[in-house]
Amino acid sequence: MLSAQIKNAKEDIDEFCRKLEKSEKYFDASLCKHTLLKIHPLLEGIITDHDRKLVTEFWYRVAHYLGVQFGIDAALEADRLQEEPASEIVTSMTDAILGEGKKLEDALEDTALIKKVKQLFRECGIPVGMKSDIVKHAFSKPRGYAGDYGIIEIVYDNKISSRGIGYCADKRFLNDDYARAVRSRKTMMRKMLAAFLGNPPGPTVKILNVACGSCREIKELFEQKTFDTLEKIQFTLVDHDQQALDFSMKVLSHSPSNVEYRTLCHSVYDYLKEPETYRKIFDGQDLVYTIGLADYIPDQRLKDLIAFLFSVVRPGGKLVFAHKDSKNYSPLAPDWWCDWTFHLRDMQETVDLVKSSGIRGYNLSVERETETNIIFFIIIEKTT
Repeated sequence: MLSAQIKNAKEDIDEFCRKLEKSEKYFDASLCKHTLLKIHPLLEGIITDHDRKLVTEFWYRVAHYLGVQFGIDAALEADRLQEEPASEIVTSMTDAILGEGKKLEDALEDTALIKKVKQLFRECGIPVGMKSDIVKHAFSKPRGYAGDYGIIEIVYDNKISSRGIGYCADKRFLNDDYARAVRSRKTMMRKMLAAFLGNPPGPTVKILNVACGSCREIKELFEQKTFDTLEKIQFTLVDHDQQALDFSMKVLSHSPSNVEYRTLCHSVYDYLKEPETYRKIFDGQDLVYTIGLADYIPDQRLKDLIAFLFSVVRPGGKLVFAHKDSKNYSPLAPDWWCDWTFHLRDMQETVDLVKSSGIRGYNLSVERETETNIIFFIIIEKTT
């Protein structure tokens, strides 16, 4: 029965694509047809009529969306369309299809099925997506993991580097709420560092930056102020990516003379396996912070990491970590386009993790970046 339905659907595909070709100014009908045919093997494996109907309806919207994107790409190549007006169409349609994707996720209880739909979405869309230098980096993950220091530096720089349809995708990526929040997060951490060093606990300050990435907040900090009244500022920079550490040391090479850096290529999961060994290495920190790590870590591991990092903070010192608020943000573009995912938590869920981590003797406060209100900072001051 299903094979017959698919056969009839294939006959309808040509008509569907022809109608869109007539109604859309920029459209690739052959790409639309190819996209629609790609879904049929997946549809054959869907058990319920309800889920099959939902996926089919969504996929026709995907085919329409990608047909326009590829049509815009061709128009840009032929100089029949300029980048700015093209960008407006791309952004509007991308936001719309991601919204439909969210509706599909909410309606389907089969997580394995939605994962397959996302994989097929990327497979069909990435030939045009890869014309964006930014999307290409985020999708291909050249360092082997999502959110590497290179893509974060691109977000910080906030500069379009691609042409044609790539220009449109670059602009959409950099204007995404997540990208705006990441830039605001960096600025807020820089201000926190400035406030901390402006009122130091002593003449020598020890700061541990975990999953440090490119250390842009430190670079900008010392470009604006030297804090030369302090005898010594000792930063320990930790990252599992040696290339990130090498990059950081290069950009921090012009720091004031009273600033020292130690780099350690560690995975934070090693701290959970051998906490006593690493506690001896880090003990006595005035400030421990991490701004891009917490929402990549599952609940129990995050509680264990909080407990470990808190244990190396001296009395009177602080542990600070940033986290995205799931009530204010859904990472649709990173997820659907680039398979870039997070452990989603809201502020209260994250505070509850801290409270159930086993730590004692602290005051807890929460601050937010104000550009997007997406990212909050958990600040834990050690009292005893």
